[in-house]
Amino acid sequence: MKFIGIKIITNPLSFDKFYEYYYKSCEDKINEFWDKSGFGKDCDCFQKGLKARIYRTWASLITQIHAGYVAESVFGEGSIEMGAELDYKNVDILAKYKGQEIKIQIKKESHRPEIARMYNNSDDIKNEIFNIWYVVPTPQDYENPFYKIKAKEGQYRDSVKPFLKYNKNGTLDRLSNGFVIFTTKEFEIIKQNIDSL
Repeated sequence: MKFIGIKIITNPLSFDKFYEYYYKSCEDKINEFWDKSGFGKDCDCFQKGLKARIYRTWASLITQIHAGYVAESVFGEGSIEMGAELDYKNVDILAKYKGQEIKIQIKKESHRPEIARMYNNSDDIKNEIFNIWYVVPTPQDYENPFYKIKAKEGQYRDSVKPFLKYNKNGTLDRLSNGFVIFTTKEFEIIKQNIDSL
C-alpha cells in the first residue's frame, strides 16, 4: 500500500499519543477557538468534548487504514493508494486494477443531513466513487440485539438494524474490543463489477 504525502508509522499511535500529537500541533488554533466558543477556561467541558471528537476521528482513521489493507489483499499488492491529496477529493482509497482507478470512500453511518445527501455520483464506473458503509454497534446492543418485551420479543432492536443493514453477506466483523473492521467481501463485490465490464 502506498501512502501519498504521509510519513509511514510502523506502529500506529495509541489514542493518547495521537491526541497529544494533535493537541500540540494545533494548540494555538484550539485555544483561539476555545476563546470564541463561550466555554470558560475554568470549565473542562470544552476539553472533554474535543477529546471525544478526536477519539472518533482516531477510530475512523484506524478503520480506514485497515480497510486499505483489506482492499490490497483483494486487488493485489501495491494496488492501493491513500493520502491527504486523495482525501481532499473525497477518495479514501484509490485501487488500481485492470487499468481502472477505483475510487472508494469509507463512510460511517450518520444521521447528519449533509451525509444523508451523499450518493454514488455517476453511472460511469470510471468516475464513480464507491461508498462502503459501516456502523459501530454499542456493546449493549451487540451483546443483547433482541427485544425482551412481550410485544417485540425476539425482534432485533432498532439500534441494531443499521449494523445488520451494512453487514449484509458478512462484510463487517466486530472485534472483542468493539472495533468494527471490514472483511474482504465488499471489496470482492467491487472487483467482480470491474471484472464483468
